Amino acid sequence: MKKEKLITICICLVFICFAIFIYFRDLKSESNNEEIIVTESPTFTPGFSYLKEEKTSNEEENNSSLDKTIRVYVCGAVKNPGVYRFDPSSRIVDAVDYAGGFTRKASKNYLNLADFLWDGERLIIPTKKQVKKLKKEDGNIITQSVNANSDKVNINSASKEELMNLSGVGEAKADAIIAYREENGSFSSIDEIMNISGIKEGVFNSIKDLICV
Repeated sequence: MKKEKLITICICLVFICFAIFIYFRDLKSESNNEEIIVTESPTFTPGFSYLKEEKTSNEEENNSSLDKTIRVYVCGAVKNPGVYRFDPSSRIVDAVDYAGGFTRKASKNYLNLADFLWDGERLIIPTKKQVKKLKKEDGNIITQSVNANSDKVNINSASKEELMNLSGVGEAKADAIIAYREENGSFSSIDEIMNISGIKEGVFNSIKDLICV
C-alpha cells in the first residue's frame, strides 16, 4: 500500500515539474518576442519622416508652380469677370473659357483668340454694339482724312501696301509704322514719323509733301 502511494506521488511530481518547465519555456518565448518588437520598432520612424518630407516637397513644388503663373483680369462681355491664374503659354481663348465664355452680346470675332496672355493684363471683351460704334467712328475719321487730303497718304490709316508706295519706305519701314501706331496711337503730326527707326530727315523730306495725318 505504501509502495503504490509513493509511486503515485512520484508521478504527480513528474507532471508538476513538466508543467513548470512548459510554463517557463512559454514565458521565455514571449519575452523574446517582446524584444524583437522593441528592436524593430525604430525602423518605422524613417517611413514617417519620409512621408513628411514628401508632403513638404509637394508643397514646395506647388508653390513653385504658382510662381510661374500669370494673373489676368478678364472683363467685359464674359459671364464671370474676374482675375484668373494662367500658365504663361495660355491664350485669349483660354481666358474666355475660364471666365465662363462669351455673353450673348459679345463680339466673338473682334479679338484674336489665338493671341498670348501676359501678366497683369486687363483683357476686355467688347460687345457687338461697342465694336460697331468703334468701326463707325474710325470710318468717319478715315473718310474725313481722305476728303481733305485725297492726293496724300494718311499715315494713320494707310495700309502696308500704300505706305510702301512712298519713296524710301520699304516693307520693314511700313511694318514699323503700323506697329508704332498700334502701340502708341495715331500720329499727331507728320514729323512724328521720324520716331520710326530708319526714317530720318532725308527720307522725311522726300515724303513730307505726300503724307498727312
